[in-house]
Amino acid sequence: MASKHLPKLFSASTPRRLSSVTLQSLQRPASLKLPSSCSSLLESVKKANNVLLPQGPFKRDVDPVFRCTSGSGSESETRFDKENLVSFFPDVNGDVVGLLRPQVLETLLAEKDEELLISSSSRGVSLKSGLDYDARSAYINNLVKRWKERGLFSDILRGWSDEPFPVYENWMSTSRLAFSIERAALPLFGFPNYGCLMTGYFVCPKTSETWIWVPRRSRRKKTWPGKLDVTVGGGLGTYETPLNTIIRESIEEASFDETHVAASIKPAGLLTLHNRNPSGWLLPGVYYLFDLELPGDNSIQPKVTVSAEEGGEVESFELMSAQEVLDNIAAGEFKSSSALALVDFLIRRGLYTSETDERYVDVCMELRQRFY
Repeated sequence: MASKHLPKLFSASTPRRLSSVTLQSLQRPASLKLPSSCSSLLESVKKANNVLLPQGPFKRDVDPVFRCTSGSGSESETRFDKENLVSFFPDVNGDVVGLLRPQVLETLLAEKDEELLISSSSRGVSLKSGLDYDARSAYINNLVKRWKERGLFSDILRGWSDEPFPVYENWMSTSRLAFSIERAALPLFGFPNYGCLMTGYFVCPKTSETWIWVPRRSRRKKTWPGKLDVTVGGGLGTYETPLNTIIRESIEEASFDETHVAASIKPAGLLTLHNRNPSGWLLPGVYYLFDLELPGDNSIQPKVTVSAEEGGEVESFELMSAQEVLDNIAAGEFKSSSALALVDFLIRRGLYTSETDERYVDVCMELRQRFY
């Protein structure tokens, strides 16, 4: 009786082991292969997600100070594992929105600002209750501006851009803004950075092979100079939407046609990045993913809008097969967040599978870790 409701392929007469012909038909497109020098992408993914962040919920004056341990275990990254990190709350009853390193906590203690409430055990720092979004934003930005003027934390604040970035009352919900802060100052408080990453690709109609447009970052950039990148990316400023941001960046960074992008771009989920830089600053990230399928005849291509010599962010665009992208990820040629976004893309396209990597499940789990 039950067999009447089964799809024909899996009828009661179907053997428990599918034939090789059936398996091949189900496995289109074919799984990619890791380079011979790489047994798994897990190590590459952990180099991007190189720190284990504490997971909440936490309570002010109750939870102990935290330590963020290295995710990769390399000696250069474990030297900050013993730092005691203190929680930052938007108000006394809020959720943890960031983590403070000892030198930042010490600087805050010296400020003696009435807007700040610091627990007697120095286990938590919050803004006082009753402040609205505007008051919080004004205080926090005046604070970091003073630090910049005094030459404090110059390794971070020298990247000042006058771009307000959002800090939400809970990182998992973007419906309630706690305040905005200068983009460059995010790492001082361990606040998550929100951004958008888009993969531009096409499928060859003759070979069914997937090809991806990969930019190389300008060698003059302060961050990740000369590294490979996702096709288009951009930070998500306060009050900006992911879709509007990625469409704007597609035009500005890659000269894509606005009409085609608006009609063809597709949201593709979200990934989280748990990263600590070589100087010990936490750089957590929440990235909205997008896919842009381009015509199979390669008639629409990205173009460098401003040359690297003139201050442009992109040096060149290169068309790579999906296999070449995988090889370059394994070789560490991509910027961290872009590597994770492209791994996610290859997974969603059915190109990177359990046949590609025996640690496939672990890799998938690494892309969706929560924090705070």
